[in-house]
Amino acid sequence: MISPQRYFRESGFRAKKSLGQNFLIHAETVKKIADWADLREGETLLEIGPGLGALTEVLLARGFLVVAIERDRQLYAFLQTHFKERPCLRLLHDHALKINYADLFSHESPAHIVANLPYSISTPILERWIESRELFPRIHLLLQEEIVERIIAPVNSSDYGRLSIFVQTYYESHRGPKIPRGSFFPEPDVESRLVSLVRRDPPLVQDEIAGAFDDLVRRIFRHRRKTLRNSLRSRSLSPAQIEEILRSLNLNAQSRPETVSIQDLVRLMRALKGES
Repeated sequence: MISPQRYFRESGFRAKKSLGQNFLIHAETVKKIADWADLREGETLLEIGPGLGALTEVLLARGFLVVAIERDRQLYAFLQTHFKERPCLRLLHDHALKINYADLFSHESPAHIVANLPYSISTPILERWIESRELFPRIHLLLQEEIVERIIAPVNSSDYGRLSIFVQTYYESHRGPKIPRGSFFPEPDVESRLVSLVRRDPPLVQDEIAGAFDDLVRRIFRHRRKTLRNSLRSRSLSPAQIEEILRSLNLNAQSRPETVSIQDLVRLMRALKGES
């Protein structure tokens, strides 16, 4: 395993905070991430932001095919040299938020994601992957602990919101072990934790209503302190109609969005669509 501190000294490299560059420095931590993912030999894996290749090295040694995307030009050049002539690695110099994943994987040839993800892009990249969920049956990430708590949050909790609903609609989520700040260089300002997502089959919301469902969730969580009755106000429905719809579903019009389960949100969406 390459020492980040030594690489920094010898190459003059400086971590870019804008890219969320925090490098793992303990081999035991890297092994813990690979063990937590519980992968099977021969599977194809996607790694985002391999950095100095600590996790990449472990994954290759365990017999996986790895597609690694590195945005930083200097780190990409280092990885090209370090992993020269490694046929099980496909290294790409690209932006994880801009690349077309359908060009790399397919429903017939999916990939499982394993990554120490740059925290600055964690939410938007996770949303992109879920939108392309047919390509990614399992996702295993090291994330800012605050994001993990939002992902796994149950209904009726303060962390439950649009991200919780979006992820849990399509994936089962599992909280993993905490990774101490001292496991990174530079040391981050936040706590980190592993999380695993396993694609649901079938999902809680079918594809034909997914757009309408997401529109409803965005709408009611835009101002999460509003009551359901106020969040649902629209030109097409009168206050009396909204009250009646909520009453028919046994939902309290004075409730806040975080008290409504995914299943009840689906019922609400269907009722609103029918009424309007």
